[in-house]
Amino acid sequence: MKKSNVVAFVVGLCMFTIFVILVNGYSDDMLLIALVHSLDLPSLLCVLGIPLMILAASGKVGSFFKAFKKDGSDSSKQECLSAVNCAITGVIVSGFIGGIIYALCFLAYGIDTDLLGDASIICILLPPLYGFIISAILLPIKNRLD
Repeated sequence: MKKSNVVAFVVGLCMFTIFVILVNGYSDDMLLIALVHSLDLPSLLCVLGIPLMILAASGKVGSFFKAFKKDGSDSSKQECLSAVNCAITGVIVSGFIGGIIYALCFLAYGIDTDLLGDASIICILLPPLYGFIISAILLPIKNRLD
């Protein structure tokens, strides 16, 4: 089994497990409220913005967006594959950077954990989760180019 297929399977299994835990832990109304409150726009923008800056700095933005099209020669497919690999790596790394930034903010500013409760842990875990979800979306594109 290819390494990318194993990674896609593990990410999909983790996302399915998290979904099952969320569904079993809440009623119908509470599930919608939990999903709405788990959206963190600054983290999502960070997880999307940093890889786009990396792609722009490396000059691979055009190749990245060409990867979503189905046509192309072998040389353009290799460039697109390189851009998608760069984006996947950037998304995962920026997710971990976002989680570390949240953790450092909680440690440095001493935000009262009684005020936030379990939300502080959720804030730390959301950016890596966003990174894994976006990389799971990009993996089929990468596999199509292989």
